[in-house]
Amino acid sequence: DEEIIVPAGAFTAYVSHGPEHEVFRADIDIVAGGRSELEAQVARVVDRTGWMSADLHVHGSKSVDANATRRDRVLGAIAEGLDLLLATDHDVVSDYRPTIDALGLGAMLQTASGIEVSPPYGHFNAYPLSAEQPERYWGVQWFKYKDHVFERMLEPIEIVGELRQRGAEIVQINHPRSSAGVFNRLGLDPVRGTTTLEW
Repeated sequence: DEEIIVPAGAFTAYVSHGPEHEVFRADIDIVAGGRSELEAQVARVVDRTGWMSADLHVHGSKSVDANATRRDRVLGAIAEGLDLLLATDHDVVSDYRPTIDALGLGAMLQTASGIEVSPPYGHFNAYPLSAEQPERYWGVQWFKYKDHVFERMLEPIEIVGELRQRGAEIVQINHPRSSAGVFNRLGLDPVRGTTTLEW
């Protein structure tokens, strides 16, 4: 059950439980000072027997482009029917486990700590990684300094090597074909599978 306070008027309510379910839609009128109840029936339309549901690219308040709290992300993942929620904030290894445990929801949702390494030319998600306490930015650096002076950005192969060395079993390239995507940095020929870079 959820109670929401809204101004009086006519509304359309949408209720979902993730992409494996139909979206429930209903019109509802709210009278000033009154109370209206809505019972939603959300039907499953995908049989995932033997499969699991996961979100592998999640930003929370540690990311510069998101402001959702970890509590919101955990509750949202459960509401969407996820089995696995990965933490992939920009340039910080973050961890949802303490939040899941504090909410007593460990039986409903699994998690793994990870990161989205974010050099200007493209982004990489990597997981699982051990979250540091306290969490800190640039724990996995995509840049190199020499004598306290910026020297260069690391190339994709160097970043992936660092992530593997830190224990990441999976490294994924995010939005690889965008204007600032890793495939463009590599000069990837999608037909031949070759790059313009020697390595």
